Amino acid sequence: MTKLLQLLSVLCIVVLSAGAQTHQDASSRVDQMLTALQKSANLPGISVAVSSHRDLIYKTAIGYADVKQQQKLTVNHTIRTASVAKILTATALGKLASDGQLDFEAPIRQYVPYIVPAYADLTVRQLAGHTSGMPHRPGGKGYQKKHFTDIRPTVELMKRPLEVAPGEKYQYSTHAYNLLAAVIEGVTQKPYAAWMKDSFFKPLGMKSTFPEEIASLTANDARGYEISKGKIKSIKYGEGSYKLAGAGFRSTPTDLVKLTDAFSNGMLSEKTIREMSQSGRLNDGSETQVGIGWRLSKDYAGRSTLEHAGNWHGTRTVVVYYPEEQLAVSIMINARCQIFIEELAHLIAANFLSREEVSEVIPDMEEAVRLTLNLQSGPEQAEGVFEWRKGKGTLYIPESSFLKTAEVHPLGGKEGHALVTKYGLMYLSLKDVAQLEGSVFLYSTRNNVSPIQQKPFITFSPLN
Repeated sequence: MTKLLQLLSVLCIVVLSAGAQTHQDASSRVDQMLTALQKSANLPGISVAVSSHRDLIYKTAIGYADVKQQQKLTVNHTIRTASVAKILTATALGKLASDGQLDFEAPIRQYVPYIVPAYADLTVRQLAGHTSGMPHRPGGKGYQKKHFTDIRPTVELMKRPLEVAPGEKYQYSTHAYNLLAAVIEGVTQKPYAAWMKDSFFKPLGMKSTFPEEIASLTANDARGYEISKGKIKSIKYGEGSYKLAGAGFRSTPTDLVKLTDAFSNGMLSEKTIREMSQSGRLNDGSETQVGIGWRLSKDYAGRSTLEHAGNWHGTRTVVVYYPEEQLAVSIMINARCQIFIEELAHLIAANFLSREEVSEVIPDMEEAVRLTLNLQSGPEQAEGVFEWRKGKGTLYIPESSFLKTAEVHPLGGKEGHALVTKYGLMYLSLKDVAQLEGSVFLYSTRNNVSPIQQKPFITFSPLN
């Protein structure tokens, strides 16, 4: 029996060591890809966290929290959440539903007695899933300069009628989340921000997530920038308190992956998770690929995800959760930029989801290739060079108007490769390494099938 216990102990050590090594290899690959991306896209800073089964397995920050002062960005610096705030509110609604206090199908007049008749019969599901017909934001811009401390005045900003009948079309609305914050207040009988802090963020261990107060920002809050014509430009923050529940929080990537713990730690019931993950359905029967706040999508390998991104002054963000694998990725960039951030998150996740111990071997090479780029303006033909040296490659397309050069990085195992561009990471499938035939895929979110079943963005093959 003693020898058996000793053997089992050794096996456990070997398994744990192998798992640690796998995470180390994945972390190293992601470090290299993010370093290349920050340089290629000229980003001020990028901060990333990955969790698996509620354990933090990766975190990093590259670049600067303050470019002028050369202050290095860390994962502890807060960044604007932008529209990722919507899934904070949506998941909080899920907690209330799990506790038996809220019905997603109920009209909001049941929870918000002061709501005007024009919006009274809209349901929680319609508002959270953007099928209510609610305009994106109120008319005018004066309110964007005011600082709001209560939810009701932000609800009452909207004077416009519904733009379409409920259920007629998917129509994104940030203001809808002001109404959902009012629903939370009506259910809990507590101010929205206070209830979120004490009853939602605190149980999840989210200690660095809070409503942005511009006048109170410190050196621990990263500065915001915009990428304009490839250059980093500093911005002056505008007010976000008029849309707190839909875009107005600050957080860190390590906090945001903790948000997804709610799906596996008992905070959300199985019934509620099913209801939150159910696609909205329009009046014509078509599905929206959006549940209660969370967007329902597929990565390049066909794996199901729950996700939401944000893009606003001074920020680009995303949270992606793989419910079957219980893996979460959060990315926060302290600049508004044109990064395909959902695909970036998927390709980061791929490194940690790979189950193959040995990556596909590509011999060192330098080959001329013929490429087709399927641009919005139409197909573009070009010639280039694919080079591979010591486990990493480069695709050169000097004739292209869109992409001149891009590094190629392995994702690990049989997962494929990532093309690093100024627009983010793009999935590269090498169908035949010997014949050097490849396809590059560019995609965003709300995919009901694997994006690689769609038309590739770039294809290439040997020139000769």
